[in-house]
Amino acid sequence: MMVVARPKLSTTPGAPVGGVVAAAIHSMREVFPIDVHLATPPDTATRCSADELEHLLIGLALDACDTFGAPDGVVLELFVRERQIDGQPWIEIVRACKSPPSPESDRFELRVVEVIAAKAKGEVTASARREGGEDLVVALPVIA
Repeated sequence: MMVVARPKLSTTPGAPVGGVVAAAIHSMREVFPIDVHLATPPDTATRCSADELEHLLIGLALDACDTFGAPDGVVLELFVRERQIDGQPWIEIVRACKSPPSPESDRFELRVVEVIAAKAKGEVTASARREGGEDLVVALPVIA
């Protein structure tokens, strides 16, 4: 019973982040204007599969739509980069949105993003921007 309740953590690398981000953003740009800054080595991987990374990126965009208004009113930027946290390499996905948040939003998509990040032993943090809007950061440990 304990084996089912606490499965062994996978250390198998998932999909290369750069390729998944490029493909997902290409699809999303047809619906949503996104400015992407991709600065990761091509073979960098986390524990996330290609589907999980794609769902994570789509969830970030949908959360912006739901939280900040219709897609045509949203200024959305994504920064995907590798950085060191406590001496270890992590992938950091930053969603920067300059529009003010809607008080009616239920943030469902953000909860999905949090579940995907937690499954990969990552984390999600949000902070208000001085000029209005919100920065949302998803940090995922790199798996070699």
